[in-house]
Amino acid sequence: MKDQQVATVPRIKRDEVPPPAPLDPYVSSLLRWIADQERGVNPNTIAKLSANALNWPLPFAEAVVTAARARRVLTLFQATSRGGYRATLSARGQEWLERSERDTVHITQQAES
Repeated sequence: MKDQQVATVPRIKRDEVPPPAPLDPYVSSLLRWIADQERGVNPNTIAKLSANALNWPLPFAEAVVTAARARRVLTLFQATSRGGYRATLSARGQEWLERSERDTVHITQQAES
């Protein structure tokens, strides 16, 4: 029993970019759509609105929104004095979007070469 080895999982640093996950391209599409919304998006209906706008099935849109929330790329702000909130990109979300656009341009330039 004492001879069992314990696997040590290395911790990542706060600023380190995690490896891409399968939903990352869809999260990027969601972030682009949210960035295009001038007044932000109602956080209670973000999955339904994004499903309609991006032609995704509703359960898939809910999974993508959940992935975006888990990555902390969305933030809420008070849109009205009565306490109405809207969702928009956080600073981390804006960085994510810029990085994904840079990566897309880099891949496109490599393909053209």
